[in-house]
Amino acid sequence: MKPDLTKYDAVIFDLFHTLISLTNIRASKFLVWDYLEIPEEQWRQATFSDAEDRLRGKISKPTEVIMDIVSKIDPTITPDKTERASQLRLEQFRTALSDIHPHVLSTIKELKQQGKALGLISNADQIEVSGWSQTEASAYFDSAVFSCNVGYIKPEKQIYLHSLTQLGLSPGQCLFVGDGGNDELVGAKNAGMDTAITLEFLDDPMSEPIQRRREQADYEIHRIDELLI
Repeated sequence: MKPDLTKYDAVIFDLFHTLISLTNIRASKFLVWDYLEIPEEQWRQATFSDAEDRLRGKISKPTEVIMDIVSKIDPTITPDKTERASQLRLEQFRTALSDIHPHVLSTIKELKQQGKALGLISNADQIEVSGWSQTEASAYFDSAVFSCNVGYIKPEKQIYLHSLTQLGLSPGQCLFVGDGGNDELVGAKNAGMDTAITLEFLDDPMSEPIQRRREQADYEIHRIDELLI
């Protein structure tokens, strides 16, 4: 069932796998794992394992972010290569953030024209969101809360409350939209918001883990622009 947006004053979005497809990142010419001669799967495993200090902003300098990842793979990688890898990853994510799909951007614009407040909540390290403020999409958001800036991570209630405070709205006035990763839908519901799962940028919407996420949502959409229907 699709949400009826007339019930809400604001839409709060997740970022990656919701507004931004990670396919854009994989297709980038700035591939850190290629430069470091590391298999992509091994790089991804190291990136997502023991990431809490990066996501909470305790590790924030680009070179330290990369070192935290590569130390799990090959601690002998030199500082020069780490520095170059950090620059490549910055470019990788800046490119992905600026290459938002046209229908996603038009949906954001239309929601804003309809008078909706727009929020963003993302678990991310400093490299991943360093280019957000330079993107066209960022201009339409009234609040953007990144875990690395506030020290809270989804599904912790505090990160949702931080967004609500910035928007000046109560939970019941807001719809949270995300792909459901990191138990973000459960977290949003615990904070008092209705939730919608978007399946658009998920590799296998019929897999068992995604089915569990779908059960956690109040609503379901297959493309972001279905919010406008």
